[in-house]
Amino acid sequence: MNSTQLREKVASRREVGSLPPAPIGRPKREFDLATVYALGQLHCTLEEIAHFFKCSPETLTKYKGFEEAKANGEALGKRSLRRAMLQTALDGSVPMQIWLSKNGLGMKAPKQDVGVGGQDGGPIRIVFELELPRSGEGTE
Repeated sequence: MNSTQLREKVASRREVGSLPPAPIGRPKREFDLATVYALGQLHCTLEEIAHFFKCSPETLTKYKGFEEAKANGEALGKRSLRRAMLQTALDGSVPMQIWLSKNGLGMKAPKQDVGVGGQDGGPIRIVFELELPRSGEGTE
């Protein structure tokens, strides 16, 4: 049997229904959502995750469950980072305590009037006096 006869035989069997239809296009990609979750914890961007899986960002966003796995991973990563920042502040890091008090508690340093200004709060007048050497002085 040559290749033409084989093609005709397969086609006739498909028409009758004894063979399933031939798949069209590429097979669908499968992604491990646990890995997507872990990459989300690290705050990886969509492009970085796509590079990890060697596919385009569009392919990832079309995959069922991808957005949810990434969002859940990012949420856990934020909680972990917040916990580590709080522990650093509790361990005595003054810069972290200041940062958390300003950003987490809304505290602000009070504005102080330093008293800069002229009379009645107007502009300050600055006058420069310049002395030029007389001719013959200082030109040795």
